[in-house]
Amino acid sequence: MLDQGRNEDAPVRTSRISVNGQLVEFARGQSILEAALDGGVYIPHLCAHRDLHPAGVCRMCLVEVEGREDLLTSCDTPAEDGMV
Repeated sequence: MLDQGRNEDAPVRTSRISVNGQLVEFARGQSILEAALDGGVYIPHLCAHRDLHPAGVCRMCLVEVEGREDLLTSCDTPAEDGMV
């Protein structure tokens, strides 16, 4: 039996990351950039587009992630639960 109140196309939000102190929920498979944008946090980007495969070549979406030595391209780095 289907739950009539649930949108079957909506992603299931189960995990969270912290972006500039704001908790953002994301679905498995989303990049840091996608999660941030969906959560209302803007990360500047140029080459990232939802209809294209992320390339990470413009480097405009670089982010700092705690515990990582280098800056990461948010457009092609998968979001992981607990990232800060």
